Amino acid sequence: MTKFVLDCFYRPAKDLAASRQEFALTNTSSKPLKAFTLAYTALNRAAADAKLENAESFIRIANR
Repeated sequence: MTKFVLDCFYRPAKDLAASRQEFALTNTSSKPLKAFTLAYTALNRAAADAKLENAESFIRIANR
């Protein structure tokens, strides 16, 4: 069974545009984690032009 830990970090800044929300997914098993989908939901919104690193796609379902 593949096990993993998802950590979320909010990096506030005086300028809202410089604030960051970071996610770190750590695989804690010996098996590779592949072909998965990660869904994120929160009270805050990601900007439509948010820059993603180490991600393939971004779909915003609500508040379009």
